[in-house]
Amino acid sequence: MKRLSIIIAACLVVMVTTIFAQNCGNYIPLKANSGYEMQDFKANGKLTGTAKTTINSVATNAGATIANVTQESTDDKGKSQGKTDYTIKCNGTSLSIDMKAMMNPQSNDAYKDMQVSFTSTDLDVPSTITVGSTLKDASMTMTVVNNGVTFSEMKIDIINRKVVSQESITTPLGTFNCYKISYDCNMVTKTMGFPMNVNTKAVQYMCADKGVIKSEVYNDKGTLMSYSLMSKVF
Repeated sequence: MKRLSIIIAACLVVMVTTIFAQNCGNYIPLKANSGYEMQDFKANGKLTGTAKTTINSVATNAGATIANVTQESTDDKGKSQGKTDYTIKCNGTSLSIDMKAMMNPQSNDAYKDMQVSFTSTDLDVPSTITVGSTLKDASMTMTVVNNGVTFSEMKIDIINRKVVSQESITTPLGTFNCYKISYDCNMVTKTMGFPMNVNTKAVQYMCADKGVIKSEVYNDKGTLMSYSLMSKVF
């Protein structure tokens, strides 16, 4: 169950990182020491934890704005579950998110004494979003080696990303008009050669002045498993 929880958390993480942009649509501008918090819930409404995302620094390189970001997860008691560092890039027409953002901090702690390597394509968010449009797929492969032996492999594919509709969504911060974006999150993990496949469907609600303010994960039968709500901006 713990492995499944970590896998499902990854599909939530990818949705709550697409918030900051500069000249990439009307999102919150990239600004050092700013950020936001998302509260995570089970389908029954029980709080399971909070994810705090902070922009540590912002720089310009070859015409692109690059932000170094840290996401820290805490459990329902406020105890830290670990941190993940990644980058967000904005080139004026789209926002690109390092797929390392999908890694649950608990996974990072579990592999801290091992050799971890990544190959990935960034998650792209265009500056102009319209209902009916299709967004680019993204993927990531992580390999964990322990004492020269492959201990674990994980592949995540984000596919079928579509802008479905515009809807009014209410969060602890208020009510906002959002674009509803759906996609499939397909994950294959192997630990010591034993495979585990998890296919989920996900929805994110992105509004012009806050970014992604709500996200949901469903199983392959369409049953809600978990969701996140933006609870704080700083």
